Amino acid sequence: MSAHHAEATVAADGSVLIPNVPFPSGQAVEVIVQPRAETSVEEADLWKTMAGKPFTYIDPYEPAVPPEDWEVYR
Repeated sequence: MSAHHAEATVAADGSVLIPNVPFPSGQAVEVIVQPRAETSVEEADLWKTMAGKPFTYIDPYEPAVPPEDWEVYR
């Protein structure tokens, strides 16, 4: 089963219209409505600050955990 995610605005009468859903007419669907998570000001500022900046991976193949700390090696 594939899910379809969409954003919509609640109308003055309390209804929500979701146009162009990718399911055939007559198919039963489940609808879950929840408020959209607001992006914090700090998070938005961070993305604006980082936009267009180059980044470098110092050692991308270095293990995230030192090998002596891995249980699999014991």
